Amino acid sequence: MRQKIHIINKTVDASEYGIGTYLEQLISCLKKTDTDFDMIHLHTENSEVSIMDKNGYKQIFIPSVKVAITPKNQKFYLKNVVYLLKILLPMDKEVQHVFHLNYMGEPEPIFYLKKIFDCKIVLVLHYTDWSFMLSGNEKKLHSIMKNGGSTIEEKYIYQNVQNDLEMINTCDKLICVARHSLGPLMKYLHIDANKYNVIHNALADSYKPMSVQQKERFRKKYGMNLEDQILLFAGRLEQVKGVSFLIEAFIKVAQNYPHLYLIIAGNGNLENWISQSKKNLKRIIFTGRLEKKELYDLYKIADIGVVCSLHEEFGYVAIEMMMHALPLIASDTGGLSEIVTDTITGLKVSVRTKGNKRIIEIPELVDKIHFLLGNPDLAKK
Repeated sequence: MRQKIHIINKTVDASEYGIGTYLEQLISCLKKTDTDFDMIHLHTENSEVSIMDKNGYKQIFIPSVKVAITPKNQKFYLKNVVYLLKILLPMDKEVQHVFHLNYMGEPEPIFYLKKIFDCKIVLVLHYTDWSFMLSGNEKKLHSIMKNGGSTIEEKYIYQNVQNDLEMINTCDKLICVARHSLGPLMKYLHIDANKYNVIHNALADSYKPMSVQQKERFRKKYGMNLEDQILLFAGRLEQVKGVSFLIEAFIKVAQNYPHLYLIIAGNGNLENWISQSKKNLKRIIFTGRLEKKELYDLYKIADIGVVCSLHEEFGYVAIEMMMHALPLIASDTGGLSEIVTDTITGLKVSVRTKGNKRIIEIPELVDKIHFLLGNPDLAKK
């Protein structure tokens, strides 16, 4: 019996970040094999269902419906998606369908897929809403799971975890992109060792060095010279990404380095971050969201990369920075702790819990930035 793989992704912001990068790499690998696969996009902006051969493989686009996005409506949407796929995907006794899901929190489609198709379900745990909401605070998670939560947010987290556990329980294979993801799952759900695999995310090496002339030209685009020093952050501008800690640390370091700049590349609500940056706004540059080529050019002209997230399921940005030979400072949490080896492939800063809040100690981050700026040969190594 031959297999047909259907890669399913929800068209949401996350698809433009880590999940989008994952799918890009996955498809690149599949295209080099004789694997029969297609891509199913949910919640697209199309006015109707469309099917086309695009980028060398079949793609199905299923639009959103114009109703309020509530849990109940989402269940109806996903249920109808499965019945629609019954029409769109030819049924053949010689074909086993394998559905490759790239989102969490919605177990209903697995039930209907198994009911209608002779299929296997592969579920990839890219991230969970609850872990980001808690900034990776496992102590608070344990408390919520023990008593069901006392606030609206905690009750939402509790239900979100339950949905994820149900989804994992009903799939055939769980893929974790980092080993740390298994910790909370093993605590609240007994998983057969044969059911899960840890497959760390990866990137095809696309690094191309930039000449001194190119570097100078690109720096001028941002109003900087070759002798200036650049600290670079890339990612969504959210509290969990540690942006506020980085800005505060930069302001302290910049007092001793008059030619040091901080570039913050990513989209989000800029108001809070610009307000925090007022003390040194002339040397803090917000680029907004960049296309991959522009971001990769920034990696090439920067002096230090910083990924100081309070929680990170994996951390593609750290891989990208290392691929571009950029000295790296990363927080010792989640997937980042598995990617970066302290003092070998980067420097680590600790994430601590104070009360119910997750924080990065500013003095520690300041020290690490000072160290790399003051030891350029070691930073290059």
